[in-house]
Amino acid sequence: MEQIETQLAELRLHGMNRAWTALLETRKHHELSLSQGLELLLQNEQQDRRNKRFDRLKKNAGFRYQASVEEVYTESERGVSKELMASLATGRYIQNGESVLITGKSGCGKSFIASALGHQACAYSVNTGHRYRTIPDTFLEKNISLNVKLIPLFFSNFFA
Repeated sequence: MEQIETQLAELRLHGMNRAWTALLETRKHHELSLSQGLELLLQNEQQDRRNKRFDRLKKNAGFRYQASVEEVYTESERGVSKELMASLATGRYIQNGESVLITGKSGCGKSFIASALGHQACAYSVNTGHRYRTIPDTFLEKNISLNVKLIPLFFSNFFA
């Protein structure tokens, strides 16, 4: 039994290793057939990898808030309807390659909504690392890229 745990650890099958250890501790490994046991181990490994990917995507995104779509306060006076949030929560806009532009007054919850949508995208295994932008970040990025394009033009006048 120890050899199995060692091999699972060497192969970096951490989800399987945890499930195998749990089976041994509860002494349930004798009650399962080979196919049932293998299915259980594979499901645990798959879930472990999904969880790690979600955690990595969330960490790399650097969201301002730990928010979920369910926590977004939807009311007509805010201009955010339950239907709109439910539609955005499906992630179809991501599949269609569409962007979401969130506008509003200062302090009305734009960053919270963006964080909630970003968390939802991470749950769909979408890398959101470079998609969350504020207007100042966007202007800064465009200004820098514009200046980078002008540098070759500037120097080409000297060497023509």
